[in-house]
Amino acid sequence: MKKILFILSICMLLARTSLAVEVAPGETVSQRVATLTTLAATQQSMGYYPEAKKILDQAQLLVASGDSTDHARLLAAWGDWLLNSHQEDEALKKLQEGVGLLDQQTEGRQVRLLKGQLLNNMGNVYVVQKRYGLAHASYLKALQAISGLEVRLLESEIHHNQARLAMRKRDFSQAVDQIELATASYRAVPDHVARGFGLVSLGRILLDIMRADTVASDQYLLQAWNLLEEGGNLARLAGDGRTLSFALGYQGQSYEMGGRTGEAIQLTKQALFHAHSVQASDSLYLWQWQMGRLLARQGMTASALQHYRDAITTLKGVRQDFFYGMRDAPDSFRELIGPVYYQLADLLLRQVDAAASREDKKALLVETRDTIEVLKAAELQNLFQDECVTAMQSRTAGVEQLGHGTAVFYPILLEDRVELLLTMPDGEMKRHTTAVGRAKVEQTAQALRIELEEEIDGQEFLPHAKNLYRWLIAPVMADLKEASIHTLIVVPDGLLRQIPMASLHDGNRYLVEHMAIGVTPSLRLTDPQPLRAIQSELMISALSEQVDNDFPPLPSVLEEVDKIKRIYNNRTIINDEFTTNNVMDILDKKSYSIVHIASHGQFNRDPRKTFLLTYDGKLTMNHLEKMISASQSRHEAVELLTLSACQTAAGDDRAALGLAGVAVKAGARSVLASLWTIDDQATAQLVTGFYHNLRSGIWTKAQALQQAQIVLLKQRGTKHPSFWSAFIMIGNWL
Repeated sequence: MKKILFILSICMLLARTSLAVEVAPGETVSQRVATLTTLAATQQSMGYYPEAKKILDQAQLLVASGDSTDHARLLAAWGDWLLNSHQEDEALKKLQEGVGLLDQQTEGRQVRLLKGQLLNNMGNVYVVQKRYGLAHASYLKALQAISGLEVRLLESEIHHNQARLAMRKRDFSQAVDQIELATASYRAVPDHVARGFGLVSLGRILLDIMRADTVASDQYLLQAWNLLEEGGNLARLAGDGRTLSFALGYQGQSYEMGGRTGEAIQLTKQALFHAHSVQASDSLYLWQWQMGRLLARQGMTASALQHYRDAITTLKGVRQDFFYGMRDAPDSFRELIGPVYYQLADLLLRQVDAAASREDKKALLVETRDTIEVLKAAELQNLFQDECVTAMQSRTAGVEQLGHGTAVFYPILLEDRVELLLTMPDGEMKRHTTAVGRAKVEQTAQALRIELEEEIDGQEFLPHAKNLYRWLIAPVMADLKEASIHTLIVVPDGLLRQIPMASLHDGNRYLVEHMAIGVTPSLRLTDPQPLRAIQSELMISALSEQVDNDFPPLPSVLEEVDKIKRIYNNRTIINDEFTTNNVMDILDKKSYSIVHIASHGQFNRDPRKTFLLTYDGKLTMNHLEKMISASQSRHEAVELLTLSACQTAAGDDRAALGLAGVAVKAGARSVLASLWTIDDQATAQLVTGFYHNLRSGIWTKAQALQQAQIVLLKQRGTKHPSFWSAFIMIGNWL
């Protein structure tokens, strides 16, 4: 009943705030701003981030008529919302502005309290940015600002955040010390909901310590249990089903860690009940997943599979807003959510050998492939944080029949092995297994990438290229030869995204000498349509001059442009004409089926920091998307986007994912891009060779690239794969 009354009161307050922003009779501007910021914080705590933003937008209209304290209060709220929305730089600016305003005020209680909130939020931003020294200093300043004010909830939150920071730094003893301080402060908080949720969250951190610290004391497990039980009891008193679900689920997790599967199942069932009752998707998927693990451990495979499937269905419904507020989540989406999908794939594949019929085997393999496809789309959705994935899915119908000579290759990296799924031209699926775990494969892939990028001669890369060929390609090569496969489309997994599959070596030849290679982040996000190469028009944007101290000039770009002009009818803008506004204006007025950008580019783990260098600044991913959407609005798709001097950081999975997903984000059918910056003369030769092959109308895009790469690898000065293998064809390979 208390929970129902709480939700009703929130709804009534929301209804009032949606009708008008004006201050009510007898209410001051400061009171109204305080009410709205509190309401926004409540909405965020319940996971309603878009609704919270609307409330803050309303409060923003009042601040102009309020004082600087009101403004600082709103800046603190905005900083918190922006951080939860993964806009850390913008959040930090708001918070610093708020502290600056308060520094000009007399330090009364209200000013000190607000400063503590701002500094606490600044510490959270610094943690996400991995600026741990600044985070620690900010938390200490926050505690100093509120010293003696007896504001227990904020004090608890600061110690709580310090515990998270210590976990990030793997300083487990410091994390435990901060948990004890936070626990004491939470127990002095009168609000049962806030106190209960805080204690449950501290219990979860202790469980994380048990998993991460190999010498952690079993006492931590008992301490975690006690915090979870205390927090759960408070949640029951408050009618807070969401917190109760977390408390029971994590108690089940503690039993799971202790090997007490039966008790863990009973607690997880209760957690599922409460998560369902309040429709708390952010906890529901956790307990569906946990139940799947527990049942699989007991050999109840059919029930386990159903719980895994339920977890993925739940994630589909919440994925777009799911990563709001997850400040202490691992950097990689894969680390947090990926195990749900991989464990389901693992369980499905283990059933294939025992399947009663060929149809059952095929159904299991198809479900495995589709599970990984859903994960690939989810990873991109999380990376780009917009609707580009949904938009691409609406434009593609999926690929079931690949056509003669083409196969799709899914290497699935599991903890103890690599599963290789091959979809043949007729839709038949084949499966092979290599007894090498994910860690070894990714370690080798990273070593290969580093050697290829850093050396231009020598053979240090070769053992890595041979090992990866032996683990990934050799098991499927007989199937490829039997079906006369000339084009292999790879859906790379993990750090395999950062290596050129063309460079894998069988001991005699590179893989590219056997077949053309295409790459796609997801087959469901690929729209394979043949390119009418002869009728295609091309726009070239090129920068040969140095306009940024971090990037050298590219003198061979002029040669590259000149050779391409002899092959295609084109519009060319070079150097001082190559400005962001000029490119966007040209593409807004006329559609080109091929857009070629010859300039330095950098793919960052944060897509907002990904760019292509222009004469007057940087062309961002959002700029690319807007440029290409202009053609789409005229129903004239950009068939090929070429980025001839971009790079991603070796070992950075998210940056490599960004490059793999650039076709999806930009909205182009295909992207030709390089994994690292290579010699600009070799680039000019390879790219012009590619266009010459494409213009002939004989080759698909993947084959045109293959033929251009083979020319370079046969030449004495460019035979090393560092010169030719960096270029990959992403998306539509036809």
